[in-house]
Amino acid sequence: MRERRRVDEVAGRLREGTVQRDEVGALEQRLQEIRASVDAGAQEIDVVITRGHVLIGDWRALYDEVRAFRDAAGPAHVKTILATGELATLTNVARASLVCMMAGADFVKTSTGKEGVNATLPVGLDVAAIIEPAIPRL
Repeated sequence: MRERRRVDEVAGRLREGTVQRDEVGALEQRLQEIRASVDAGAQEIDVVITRGHVLIGDWRALYDEVRAFRDAAGPAHVKTILATGELATLTNVARASLVCMMAGADFVKTSTGKEGVNATLPVGLDVAAIIEPAIPRL
């Protein structure tokens, strides 16, 4: 029987009463939520990236944010959610995917499913083209 994993979505939770996704100054709170989730047994952490970093081309800020999430998650897997419908261009999607991988994300996901535009075929192909070279060959 397949082991069931506990998954906590933090750093832009979709539940009421939690941090708004792009709230300035919320990084430390997001990191605390990640640590608390891992301490409570989470084996996978879902984080929605700060799209503002992408939209202004601040790739270092995006890298630092995702690296901080990775470090706070310890042994848990980190899934970065790009919300691609809000990233404006396929170039931004590709760069954000690459930066997230470079910063240590275990998974890159196109969207939360809650945006006005979610994963599209062009976006899916773009993300696949970026992550494909990183997939280990068996």
